[in-house]
Amino acid sequence: MENEKQKRHILVIDDSPINIKLLGETLMSDYDISVSTNGPEGVEIATSIRKPDLILLDIMMPGMDGYEVCRILKAGAETKHIPIIFITAINEEEEEAKGFRLGAVDYITKPFSPGIVRARVRTHLDLKLYRDHLEDLVRERTEDLRKSHEQLERRVEERTAELSRSNALLKQEIIERKRSEAALKENEEYLQTIMSTIQTGVLIIDPRTRRIIDANPWVGKMVGYSENELVGSECSDIEDENFNNTYLMPLFCRSVKGGDCILETKNKEIIQVRRSFAKAVIRDNEYYIYSLLDITDIKDLMNKQEMNIDLAKNLLGLVNQPPPRYVPLPRNLALFVNSVSTPCYAEGGDHLFVRTVAGDPSAKTVFSLKDQSGHEVSCVLRSIITDLLHNSMLNRPEFDSIEYVISALNDTICRLGAFRRDDFFTSITAEINHETLEMKFISAGHPPFLLIRGNEVFEMPETGASGSNVPVAFVPGIEFTYGETALKIGDKLLFYTDGLTEMPLKNKNEIITTHQLISLVKDIIKDRNEIPVTDIMDGVLNQAAALSGEQVVSGKEENGPINTSGDDVTLLCFEIENNNGYSERTIKAENATDISDFIDETYKLLAEIWNVNGFENPDARLRMVIEEGVLNAWIHGNQQNPEKTITVRWRIGNDFNLEIIDQGPGFDSCRIPDPTLDNNIEKPCGRGIFIIKHFADSAAWNDCGRHLRTWFRKNPLPEDQRETNNPITLW
Repeated sequence: MENEKQKRHILVIDDSPINIKLLGETLMSDYDISVSTNGPEGVEIATSIRKPDLILLDIMMPGMDGYEVCRILKAGAETKHIPIIFITAINEEEEEAKGFRLGAVDYITKPFSPGIVRARVRTHLDLKLYRDHLEDLVRERTEDLRKSHEQLERRVEERTAELSRSNALLKQEIIERKRSEAALKENEEYLQTIMSTIQTGVLIIDPRTRRIIDANPWVGKMVGYSENELVGSECSDIEDENFNNTYLMPLFCRSVKGGDCILETKNKEIIQVRRSFAKAVIRDNEYYIYSLLDITDIKDLMNKQEMNIDLAKNLLGLVNQPPPRYVPLPRNLALFVNSVSTPCYAEGGDHLFVRTVAGDPSAKTVFSLKDQSGHEVSCVLRSIITDLLHNSMLNRPEFDSIEYVISALNDTICRLGAFRRDDFFTSITAEINHETLEMKFISAGHPPFLLIRGNEVFEMPETGASGSNVPVAFVPGIEFTYGETALKIGDKLLFYTDGLTEMPLKNKNEIITTHQLISLVKDIIKDRNEIPVTDIMDGVLNQAAALSGEQVVSGKEENGPINTSGDDVTLLCFEIENNNGYSERTIKAENATDISDFIDETYKLLAEIWNVNGFENPDARLRMVIEEGVLNAWIHGNQQNPEKTITVRWRIGNDFNLEIIDQGPGFDSCRIPDPTLDNNIEKPCGRGIFIIKHFADSAAWNDCGRHLRTWFRKNPLPEDQRETNNPITLW
């Protein structure tokens, strides 16, 4: 047995001093801690005179990684029985399965929860102590039996040679046999006590009979069955949900997923357990040994944490507000904006905002795309702090230049103390002057963005050029520099986080270089000078995912977001659109037949344009808006006056822009009652406006209600992601 006065020895192998410090502070009060910052040194310590009782091993280390260290230690006769718990930021079940195949007993995922670390370390040290003690007992008892056997043989020889001593030797033999039986009985009682008191469920299954042959009381406590109900019960083949492995498991097991199982208790309750598996050979017969650790409470805690993540992300959305689809510019121009964001975890580190700020002499539109280091919950909280500060600075007159804003943002975050020393973020921040179309930009350790002009694609900023800077929150006191360029009508801009270019890392161990990305964009725009920037952005995302062997679906799809890659992927695009390219049809209607014919002819014309340009479902979307818009203009606007005109205008850009103009007295669309409310259901007014807002992606009435402006996406958003009519304005 272990000397109670001597602390058990734990070896921590991790190349991160911060991780070593955190683990040391968590465990040093209960254990002796040895540390190593690399694999070879860790192997040397593990094979030293005082071997560790348990090893905490980081997977991702330069040179010799955790998997290689594990292979070496499990191959050594003196170290193969030391339990190894992997430390990892990788939350991939395939990687966990790899670790278990190499001999690891468990995983601890960064960031560390001190309670979970201490619980898992204590559990596996107790299991090792129990296993070591059992092995010592077996060796002792085996040696006792061997000596007894040799002694009995000598006594037989002596009895043959000396018949006079046969009775005495026989009595001595009986005494020794009873002593051995008592010792064996004591050993059995000891083992039974251990099995009955260990706080982890243990099942022993005979694969030949496919039945449970032994189970400790803790299993029964977990699933609500008595020992008699468990022992002798049948087992079935359960396939791992993640891998092509099949396990022989009790009938109350509902699923196996990597190292975890879902069990159904006798009372039909569902519990989640962490499963460890081993094989034992006794007298040439193989047995399956399962240890089951109830982790339902841990899973519940993680689910509660997930709800906190959702709240944090909602707060971040409130701070930043959804980007506008169109920003009006002078000279009848518009800045079109679109974005897609697909986090690889619920708590992704990418975030962005687009804001228009009044200025003298001209307004400007500011946009910021940031990529926080890490993917844990604190990532979203850091995003909230960052963008609260950034947005507030844009409202203050003393921050009148882009380089001053980012420099002040960097210094403020460094002074706050809310970020850890290794917390930082990359960003691309830019502002477009509405009057001059001059764009200033600052890249803070961020991948270059692309300017698409006709068939040409430019990287900006180039490496080392003005506008290239270190990440934010990295070092205080830095004066950030900016680059600038003059935009033109038709220019398209594509910004992205490094999740796009690093998408092939997991499957192909390579990245998409800037040169390759430019070539990919050129292939998309080849022979398509008028291709909308939205189509370019979607094409880049889809082709990058296909090249990487990953599935990446934006959150704007009904089944999204889905991101199987190893990092968040966010793209933000802009285009300077010309609003002068409208086509139109006009009518002075004498009667309802004229209006009906005008609606049918206009719809047929525009539906053909929709089909050619890839817009979805014109029957349900376009027809309803044309019909309700023209009828409202004739009946309520022109009041059926045949001398007044109704004009339908349209333009194809990134979206389909549709306008309906009448010459009536006008109205206030905000004062029209909502026809869906109970007290308005029987009222005739408001239904046309409601239908238009429902089927168009955006609808607004200008010129005192005489000018209806709508636009349609190619692919309509799901209902819960439509624009709200009452956005909260913080800035």
